[in-house]
Amino acid sequence: MMMSIFKGESVLDYYAKVDAFWGNANIADENKLTYLMEMFERGVQQSDADMLEFVADLAFKIENQEIRVSVLNQLLLLDGHYQHQMITKELQNIAHPLSVASIEKVLEQGFKRFEYTASADGVIAKWFSHALADIGTEEAMALLKLYAQSENEEIAQEMKYRLRRIADKQDDSLINRSKMNVFKRLVSVFKK
Repeated sequence: MMMSIFKGESVLDYYAKVDAFWGNANIADENKLTYLMEMFERGVQQSDADMLEFVADLAFKIENQEIRVSVLNQLLLLDGHYQHQMITKELQNIAHPLSVASIEKVLEQGFKRFEYTASADGVIAKWFSHALADIGTEEAMALLKLYAQSENEEIAQEMKYRLRRIADKQDDSLINRSKMNVFKRLVSVFKK
């Protein structure tokens, strides 16, 4: 998580506040998305960068995975915070199929919003190629294939690379399975 310290707070105080927030707040799971999006909107209206980072930090602490995924997918599409890479990594780790639509929107919109990272398009494309590969649904694979044909050469190269890695893993799995079957047959022959 990216740190956002409110004026006068120590790092430890800030993280204690983030960690304790959901335990102290009386907000039902089904209302957390709306609550955080309203809080984010207030931060935007007030040009309060600390509030925007705080909202992003709180999203990572939502225990209900479905709600956490919904909030993170929304935050992935919003400007004003600096946690897009961490959000993408968390979505990759969760590998929920609902994230494919958000990743698709980001890819459609381009990476201008990520200029704050000072990263090349190929590096940013890597965030999303990993997430799509780990999600692994037909829709995720179709999106990888679509952007492997991108006019942006850096994006196309990364997506092609990820598709090759997926194919290599599948080939390795088949080879290892075949080797295991041969090994099992040998063992069974020696047992007789």
